[in-house]
Amino acid sequence: MKMKRIKLCLTLLMLLAIGSFLGCSRTEKSPDVADSIRKSLDRSGLKNVSVAQDRDKGIVTLSGSVPTDGEQVAG
Repeated sequence: MKMKRIKLCLTLLMLLAIGSFLGCSRTEKSPDVADSIRKSLDRSGLKNVSVAQDRDKGIVTLSGSVPTDGEQVAG
């Protein structure tokens, strides 16, 4: 009787561990926002700014050049 209980506990523990690994491996990508940002920048007259997006990490990077150091914003 005790052996059956140990096997049942080990089986449940193993299923829980497998379920945890499978649940953690499913990561959703961030929505694609690069096109809408690009259009907004174009409407604002900022055509020299490029937009790069890493959807896996959820990061959007803007890069480009500004005419003067005073216009630069550190990010």
